[in-house]
Amino acid sequence: MLLFDFGVEVGTPRTRSQYLNDNEAAIILGKEPALRKRTRHIDVRLHFVQEEIAEERTTLEWISTVELSADSLTKSLAADKLLYLRPKYLSG
Repeated sequence: MLLFDFGVEVGTPRTRSQYLNDNEAAIILGKEPALRKRTRHIDVRLHFVQEEIAEERTTLEWISTVELSADSLTKSLAADKLLYLRPKYLSG
């Protein structure tokens, strides 16, 4: 019932998610399940991401730090970068 309230229909196919990241090491850890033995101390969330990638339900892609619009939500930005990213927010 709660899922229905949020507009989620149970049993419908999910769309594939794409996550953009400027951290190459994080992308490698997400894509390489062979590194699992060396990363046992890492949070369970990493293993969830690895399973999602293995099942082809999501992808991790690298993006330049300059293009990463999420930075403006987590860091203070110089005026020039904020002006560069502003059209991306306003265009939808």
